[in-house]
Amino acid sequence: MNHAVLADAGPLYAVVDPDDSQHRRAVREMERLDEERREIVVAYSTLLETYSLILVFAWGKSTATDWLIDIADASLINPSPEDYRLAAAKLRGLADQPITLFDAVAATLATRLRLQVWTYDHHFDVMRVPVLAVTNHRLSSNRTCSDRHAPTLPHLPRPHDLVLRRSQLG
Repeated sequence: MNHAVLADAGPLYAVVDPDDSQHRRAVREMERLDEERREIVVAYSTLLETYSLILVFAWGKSTATDWLIDIADASLINPSPEDYRLAAAKLRGLADQPITLFDAVAATLATRLRLQVWTYDHHFDVMRVPVLAVTNHRLSSNRTCSDRHAPTLPHLPRPHDLVLRRSQLG
């Protein structure tokens, strides 16, 4: 799985919502991941988080449901009970940070599976998890999100399948 990346909800959501400030970046990065044949791994907890964000903040039930069908091509992984215990311990250790359980679980999975995280969230830096970065139009590893000069990387199956225009919504 060393050529795989673990997706965070931020890029997954941004790909779907053309009004999101990170939309273009997410689509570019997804296309780059596809070109480089990088496998995108999505934790079920991230799947639930992203679905909820799309449902509530973006386009509603129809788009959220379509997104679930589109993402079925991704590699989905179920965090173990131990992943949740380690994530809870991580949150206790970083009590001064507003880190969600979703992100702590993703960080725990990324560490256990030795995967980089495709994210725009600086909390992964705080949790000391390797994140994906774009340098010279190529994907690379980077230990921090905050000091990147180029966009970070996201990915999902087919960008053209995920981006729905308002006119397509019934």
